[in-house]
Order: sequence, then C-alpha cells, then structure tokens
Amino acid sequence: MRGRIFAGLFLCSLFFAVGGDAQSPSIPEKPVWTLELIKVQRDNLAPAMQYLKDHWMTERAEAKRQGAVLGYHLMLNTGMLENSIVLLTKYKNMDAYLENTRAAREHRNAQRFFVSGGLSSEDVFETLNTQVFVEEPDTSTGLTLLAEQ
Repeated sequence: MRGRIFAGLFLCSLFFAVGGDAQSPSIPEKPVWTLELIKVQRDNLAPAMQYLKDHWMTERAEAKRQGAVLGYHLMLNTGMLENSIVLLTKYKNMDAYLENTRAAREHRNAQRFFVSGGLSSEDVFETLNTQVFVEEPDTSTGLTLLAEQ
C-alpha cells in the first residue's frame, strides 16, 4: 500500500515539474530562420545574382524596414555544390514568417519576373531545399528545425 502511495506521489511530482515548462515562451514569439539552397544553372551565376539582388534582397530590405525581418544574408556556396547560393532570413517570429511567405507567393503569382536576356528565374536557378528553424537560445546549437520542403 505504501509503495503505491509513494509511486503515485512520485508520478504527481513529475507532472508538476514538467508542467512548469508550459510557462516558457511559445514558438510564435521566438525568431524564425529560413535557409534556402539554390542551384544555379550552368553559366548563369551573374544573372542569378542580379535577379536575387533586384528581387529577393529588395523584398527582404522592405520587410526589415517594416520590422518583420530582423536580418538576411545571401552567400555564394563554393563548397560541395558548385554554383549554389545560400539564402538566410531571420524573421521576428512565426507570424511574420508566415505573412511574408504568403505575401511573396501572391506577389510571384501576380507577375512573372524576368532576368536579363528574357530568361525567367526558373531558367536561371532552382530551389533545391528550404528549411525553417526556430531559434532556441537555451540549446547547444541555438536552432531547432521546424520544417523542410
């Protein structure tokens, strides 16, 4: 009988200890990062960089001005994948990321962007992978993967 009571009290204490974690901030309030890996078609690095400068960076600069984006980086990857570009964006929170993604999709659907020489962006590069991370300052890596497309 005493063993059952002790086991019951022990289990209850575990629930109370874990329940304290419910007070931690939720995902929507933490910064969210996106990482996009873009493969540039052969001999199209200059047009791809120009397109990204004219469109991707302009969109991020405006979103940063409005407070939805905290930072963004465009990096040329000279490692494993030749002619690839890594795009990083740090959003204020999950809501800012979702709103910006929705607005960008509507904008792209409304008009087709062309790169120099009449090529479309699809002719110049393709997105290989997009990952979404939530910033976790209390972990050793600092980031937790949320989604991969």
